[in-house]
Amino acid sequence: QARSILTDQRPMWVGNHLLLTDSDRPDLYPLCQRALESLGYYGFFNFDFKVDAHTDKPYMLELNTRLGRSFYYANLNGVNFIEQAMRNFQGAEMAPIERRPFNWITATRSAVEKMLSGEDLAYFQAPDRYANTGNALDYQVDSNPLRTARIAGHRKKLGEILPAAAQAYTGM
Repeated sequence: QARSILTDQRPMWVGNHLLLTDSDRPDLYPLCQRALESLGYYGFFNFDFKVDAHTDKPYMLELNTRLGRSFYYANLNGVNFIEQAMRNFQGAEMAPIERRPFNWITATRSAVEKMLSGEDLAYFQAPDRYANTGNALDYQVDSNPLRTARIAGHRKKLGEILPAAAQAYTGM
């Protein structure tokens, strides 16, 4: 599970995550199981939920039948979907999951830190979570100079624009 702490509010980017972090809401599991069993679905998926800020009641928005970007932060959280799928395919026992705190960002750490304060900032900077921070823009395998220059320009722009164009969700 992951929850969005910061979202981009720029017109073309509204709703995109700037910071996802680990979450554990046991009340979501029965909802997911009931939905999957009702649909008879088997395979890769992720659910999107929204939680009512006043009642803390979760609402299921959609089922995405793909790995999508959840694959990357799931790895940070200690779940390797591909490994589990291969074990399942081979009839082997599922590997134990040892969940780890994580941050998954799409801006620089410094830009995210400028956008957070108080409890949210402390949560982001918790040593075990901070050490396990992944960035959607980092991809060491692709060192193409043009990509490197574009990502550097993108990060500079994010650092200048985002603190004023992000919305922090409170209520950790």
